[in-house]
Amino acid sequence: MHDPAVFRSMHLARFEASPAVFAAPGRVNLIGEHTDYAEGFVMPAAIDFATLAGISPRSDGKIVVYSENYGEERSFEAAALPPSASKHWSDYPLGVVSILAGEGHRIPGFSLSLWGDVPLGSGLSSSAAVEVATALPCCPLLVPHILVPYWPGYANALKTSLWAPVAASWTSSSPQRPGEPRTAARLPRFEL
Repeated sequence: MHDPAVFRSMHLARFEASPAVFAAPGRVNLIGEHTDYAEGFVMPAAIDFATLAGISPRSDGKIVVYSENYGEERSFEAAALPPSASKHWSDYPLGVVSILAGEGHRIPGFSLSLWGDVPLGSGLSSSAAVEVATALPCCPLLVPHILVPYWPGYANALKTSLWAPVAASWTSSSPQRPGEPRTAARLPRFEL
């Protein structure tokens, strides 16, 4: 995985805003390749290649996505997302945002940087890593109520989970009881 500190400084230099940084691993299917979508038995495992995503808010109503791997930037109006795919790498992160918008959520402007070392086209789920790396920062930003309920071991479980090998830190300003609605001050941040 690339160095998150280097990635953070690259996002800061490009967008003049300090990002929250998230990571999603590539994966390998030990058994069950192409049976996961047919409800067959699978045994995926996370690998040490990952995609980093850095996100920071914007005030101009735009979603700006930059790929360090491709050296390209794409810009979209948050209030008027494209109606269909463009067969471009930006379809992966924008698809995540489009799904959230299609569920009726208002999409704010944000800058998103992506940088990964999952080999493309190798069967190691590089596209899924981009999508998950996009969803991790977007979900708390856009849809805080879809996060799992608070429980004290949440951050430690994330740190040790194969499904979310994201370094997690809990930055809520006050404790939250189970069933209590989340407020912005109580949102978890899964940040490297």
